[in-house]
Amino acid sequence: MLPSLFLLAGCTSVTGGERITFEAVVSPVLQPVDGVLRWQDPLTETTITLTEARIWVGPVYLWSDEPLLQVGGLRALDWLVPRAWAAGADHFVAGFVTGEVTEQVPVDLVAGEVVPFDEGRGIAGPSLSGEIWLEPVAGDATLTLVGEAETATDTVPFRLDLTYDEDWFDVVAGEDPLVLRRIRGLPWDARLRRGGSLTVEVDVSRFLAGADFDTLRETTPEDGVHPILPGTPVGEVVRQRVRQVGGDRAWELVWQ
Repeated sequence: MLPSLFLLAGCTSVTGGERITFEAVVSPVLQPVDGVLRWQDPLTETTITLTEARIWVGPVYLWSDEPLLQVGGLRALDWLVPRAWAAGADHFVAGFVTGEVTEQVPVDLVAGEVVPFDEGRGIAGPSLSGEIWLEPVAGDATLTLVGEAETATDTVPFRLDLTYDEDWFDVVAGEDPLVLRRIRGLPWDARLRRGGSLTVEVDVSRFLAGADFDTLRETTPEDGVHPILPGTPVGEVVRQRVRQVGGDRAWELVWQ
């Protein structure tokens, strides 16, 4: 893990800001109706219903500068073609940590409830990018989705259990596998100060945007439910969409 903010030598002298604490929460964007999450994907016109949706979120780190690979603006096609912008970048080159929430919390997205972290710590001053970690959890998947997709031709029950491990990694030469568990380079523009609060917003519908659920018929069902597996078309969409930081992304950082 990254060293704690207050173990980074010289942080306070670099910024000149006072040390602060702040509240931090995870807030689901999509809210349940009648105990489920249901929406229509505008890219495929598939109606998706989730009866279970859980994700472990954290730690969260805030950075002083813009994401390294975002300088110059986002690509026009990011809303359609997912891209994990800063997948291999080292943010220490571009800036320094301005805030941290070191806890990992479970979020029941179907419940739609705000989940608090322990108290965050930081340094007063500007912050222009963020980083969310999706670390493995003993005995549990990092992300679980259970539901059904109603396509133009059929209704497909599905289940996803995703942990960014060797099965899901798409490692290229010289890339650190640990980095692939992190959503790096989330753009935002905030001025941290005493009395503020951080909200990590997550929109589960964007994890599945553009997925072709008809292709799940190629997988062998387990008790009538088709698993979303690594390397499959739907699995690849989810793997990339969860970590997308450009365009129509699932994650937003909000400072109040």
